[in-house]
Amino acid sequence: MISHVWTVICSRSVIDEASKNISLMDIVEQVTISAESAKQKETLLPMPFEVVTLWAKEAETGKSETEARLRLLSPEGKEIHHQTYRVDLHEHPRMRTRIRVPGLPFVGAGTYKFCVDLRRQDGETWREVAHIPLQIQIDAP
Repeated sequence: MISHVWTVICSRSVIDEASKNISLMDIVEQVTISAESAKQKETLLPMPFEVVTLWAKEAETGKSETEARLRLLSPEGKEIHHQTYRVDLHEHPRMRTRIRVPGLPFVGAGTYKFCVDLRRQDGETWREVAHIPLQIQIDAP
């Protein structure tokens, strides 16, 4: 069985060649945008970032591969983006996924939510395993 360990939003990540450990740079919890940028609703904020997730195999037996999904919800709870990917733990007990995002779809100030979903078997319904809030606020002129 595969389990979600953690998910972090950061500006970038670096994997050390020798140790294979990851360094997460500039964890993103809140973003402040200019009032001018906020006037352009339903635009893509030029803010590249990564969503990094660590997955682990809970036992030696059981399923070693599954499907995961990252969804971005607006402050109103509307899904504004999603991406599906495979999690394969056949060869290793842990796996990191790094989803690079070139910009953030902006629909207004508030708390956006990155939801991490898992589907244990093909055709099974999605189950949310984590959600990470990202606060977007507008800088007062």
